[in-house]
Amino acid sequence: IENFKMSKKKTINSKYFTASSPLPIFLLNFKKKKINILDFGSGDHEIFFQLKNNVNKHKKINIYSKEIKEVEKLYTDMKKKYLKNSKHVQLFIGKEIKKYDIIHLSDCLQYIENWKNFLTEIINKKPNYVFLNNLTAGSNKEYLTLQEYYGIKTPYRFFNLEKTISFFKDYEVIFKSYYLNSILNVYGKYP
Repeated sequence: IENFKMSKKKTINSKYFTASSPLPIFLLNFKKKKINILDFGSGDHEIFFQLKNNVNKHKKINIYSKEIKEVEKLYTDMKKKYLKNSKHVQLFIGKEIKKYDIIHLSDCLQYIENWKNFLTEIINKKPNYVFLNNLTAGSNKEYLTLQEYYGIKTPYRFFNLEKTISFFKDYEVIFKSYYLNSILNVYGKYP
């Protein structure tokens, strides 16, 4: 989602599936040389590794990874061995700054209990772009269910896409596609 006060581009609707975030491709044409990204719900740090290995050498990208405290502690321990910064891509775990160019929310909004307040906080940070990657949303009514994952049941929300997008009053959708998700190591559409 792009802040439409800055641009009046049309939405690109894709009939094809994507299986990872479009953020690295998006950055290929991003003009700014120093880019600050908040990666909320960083998961396996897919964005960090994709950018670390493929970023334009004329750019400097700072990724601020935000997770729950227990996961941030795990990431901090892993960083010493596996999450090594490069000259052009730096990873900061649990650290925040005042202004982000991009906020990347990947596969996390469905787990946030008070998602409306959370999105309000995101919008108040006034990023130029917000990526809602792997958002479990469609034309359905919003509903909450339980996800069973390795014997643990976790609340899991399915969103109404129009209702969710309506929170972004100063933004417009610039890219929308189906997300090909892996469930139990099998890729497919959401049920």
